[in-house]
Amino acid sequence: SPALADSGVWLSTESRVPIVRTERPALPRLDARVSTETFLMREAEGLAQARFRTGAVLYVASWAFIAGQGAVAASRSADRYVQEGQLELEPNLTLSLGDFSLASRTRLIHGTAGQQPWWRAREQLRLSYGASGAKLKPFLSEEVFVELSERQRMNQNRAAVGLGFALNPTTRLDVGYLLRSTERPSGWEQAHVLTVHVALDVPPGWP
Repeated sequence: SPALADSGVWLSTESRVPIVRTERPALPRLDARVSTETFLMREAEGLAQARFRTGAVLYVASWAFIAGQGAVAASRSADRYVQEGQLELEPNLTLSLGDFSLASRTRLIHGTAGQQPWWRAREQLRLSYGASGAKLKPFLSEEVFVELSERQRMNQNRAAVGLGFALNPTTRLDVGYLLRSTERPSGWEQAHVLTVHVALDVPPGWP
């Protein structure tokens, strides 16, 4: 059975700025992307994990893009922080069904923990509702983590619900609740997390 649940706050940001501009999000549009993630958790008595990620986004079509990026992460382990580097390949697909939008994000990640390289796959599905140009868009998301090195197994699941606010044509604020389930040697542990995400995405043709 799940252990006593942890709790915390997940703060994240993402900025995309066009390098190669196009009238619509399609080839050859290319964006630079920078993102940050900060997990503040009760059991860690503060900072549990921090990540900085940067790379490029290539738009294949209005409904698909591929990102390649590098990341540096520091995670709390016992009484110290362990730092590791990561390389990520991230294809994204979006399907629109009326006022509903279903987005798929896959991340294939290669990293190092000490001297041991590892591989991981992450798959997220996000369903949002709102007409084009709507200021408020509720969303649901589900993401699974699958270890590809040694034992191939799912070892983390993130289920979230929230509300997105369009602050202006380039900036979105997402606030939500996330239930994180993580496999530990003692069994599955859960965490209840408040999520706050700010995204800056300069649209095609923006001056």
